[in-house]
Amino acid sequence: MEFTREQIESVKVGSYLIRGREKVKVTEIFARQEDTKGKLFVVGYAEHGPNATMSFSLKEGENSELCFYNTRFPEPEIGL
Repeated sequence: MEFTREQIESVKVGSYLIRGREKVKVTEIFARQEDTKGKLFVVGYAEHGPNATMSFSLKEGENSELCFYNTRFPEPEIGL
């Protein structure tokens, strides 16, 4: 999935992202800024199991294995 600026701006603590077949909850955002070419990116942590976290980064205009969890992707359609 290629991320838009609006999607990067909307990532916040409590948002859900899809990674493969699992839904992960954003727990911390520690950077959100533009790179030298004006592309917005966000870096943070998300839950990854009951006692673990994973780091993530998403950048405007780039593909990622993560995607947003929202009403466009209801649980039955993605098998969660």
